[in-house]
Amino acid sequence: MNLKVQGNRLTASINGQVVLTAEDPNAAYSGGGIALISEVGRIGCEHVEVRPLS
Repeated sequence: MNLKVQGNRLTASINGQVVLTAEDPNAAYSGGGIALISEVGRIGCEHVEVRPLS
């Protein structure tokens, strides 16, 4: 899964296919953190990478 953030637009894709887009006209995401959250059960992953768009 990839999550791309540009300004106030978020785009999520799985295997190169966009599955979710969201836009917040009141916010521009210029920085911050990430979290992996599971409210029920558990979550596992082998690799998490955060990098600027090029």
